[in-house]
Amino acid sequence: MSQPPRRSANVVPGSYEAGGSPSVPLGGGPYRIQVAAELSGVPAATLRAWERRYGVPVPRRTASAYRLYDAEDVEQIRRMRLLVEEGVSPAEAARVVRGTPPLPQDLAPADASNVDGVDLARARLLSAAQRFDAATIDRELARLSMLLDAISLYERVVSPLLVEIGKRWDDGTLTVAAEHLLSERLEYAMRAALRTLERPEGPLVVFACIDRELHVLGMLGAALKLAASGARVVVLGAMTPPQAIAEAVASMSPRLVGLSACVVPQTARALMRAYGQACNGTPWVLGGTSAPQLQAAVLEAGGMVALGNAHEWQSQIRDWLRGNVGDPTGREPARRSRGGRR
Repeated sequence: MSQPPRRSANVVPGSYEAGGSPSVPLGGGPYRIQVAAELSGVPAATLRAWERRYGVPVPRRTASAYRLYDAEDVEQIRRMRLLVEEGVSPAEAARVVRGTPPLPQDLAPADASNVDGVDLARARLLSAAQRFDAATIDRELARLSMLLDAISLYERVVSPLLVEIGKRWDDGTLTVAAEHLLSERLEYAMRAALRTLERPEGPLVVFACIDRELHVLGMLGAALKLAASGARVVVLGAMTPPQAIAEAVASMSPRLVGLSACVVPQTARALMRAYGQACNGTPWVLGGTSAPQLQAAVLEAGGMVALGNAHEWQSQIRDWLRGNVGDPTGREPARRSRGGRR
């Protein structure tokens, strides 16, 4: 029996020779985006964002529009990463990288998988918030956004910070002003991360906070998870009244509407009924810390409730997007009514 050809020890999987063979020595390239990400230590989503926003690098494209990076592209990415790690803004780092020679090899960054400073980074963010040091918060978030992909940024940085912020606010060790400063900066970072996951196709999901709800970070986390799962996401933001949901549903015909609530409104049943009418037959789901208290009102209004941990509700929503099942209580999603559309 003939033996399969051996792969050279210095070949990078996923790279391409001129003839299209996925075997190229490490020193040359070109490389597909996942390989370039591994070589540079920068997540693929960040590479796409840097190319779109700052023009670094500008890889060539195949006939099928796949990005191909050469050794110089990978070096540019590596240098830009080093600068951002030192606190330089990504925009300024891109200007420097485009106009300066390569950095010495002995300044190469550590393996991106060894991001063991995330706990310390969260502590630095909290400390900076208590000092009202917005510049340090922005610098730290820029560094973390470069080191971590969008989902890891939320799960390892934002979500644990929200828990800690709540604890410190309760025990009086974090002022309202400091909490607002940090939350506003985190929201900016989350929205930037969400933009890296934008896609032209996929099932459309509209996300919003209910009327008078100002806390958006949990909603943005849910939007990130759905976007990473293949959904096309549109975020309407805080304090979105039923009428705005009705306009969005009529204009965009989403597959699903996701609402978030961290407080229980005084007129919960009437408000949930208004959201049910606004969705006009489009399946809708409510999540957030107040979802358990609002469950009865939501189900009565024809909606669904995202309960349990993130893995559980994310799986539920994927099923709802496919139209496979009803909500966890066994109720089927309401069918879209066309009669009320204009």
